[in-house]
Amino acid sequence: MAETLLVALASSSVLGAGLSIYFKARVERTLQLFAMKREACLEALAQVDAVFTTLFPDSTPQSAVSAAELRLTHSRLLVTCRNREVAAAFLQCLGLQGHSATTAADIEKLRVVVRHELGLNQRWLRRAIEPDLDTSWLAVVGSRPLLQQGPEV
Repeated sequence: MAETLLVALASSSVLGAGLSIYFKARVERTLQLFAMKREACLEALAQVDAVFTTLFPDSTPQSAVSAAELRLTHSRLLVTCRNREVAAAFLQCLGLQGHSATTAADIEKLRVVVRHELGLNQRWLRRAIEPDLDTSWLAVVGSRPLLQQGPEV
């Protein structure tokens, strides 16, 4: 009887340890994937802002983003985000998808889909950060495209 109890206790400890290791590895993998997704989303927002700031007269050449960086970010969004709207909104903000001119509403849409993708879509948070698109700094440039498709005529 004592042997059976010891064997049962030992096997449950081994099973428990094995399950603990398995679930710990799953949690670590989930956290790593979330960190990759978060980094890609925040990089997309930063790159859109960098491209957007090149439209201002006092912008510097350093604020420009290379096509390679934009392609890498787009690929990372496609690989890490479940919602394909994130990558589509990123391209829209760059004037590469949909209508040619990027507006403040397009950039806000990118922020909204990123927020949703990262699980930050709680109702209280949406109300707290809802922008006024008419008075935001994004509306300053308004309807001018972020990336010109060619020389203006």
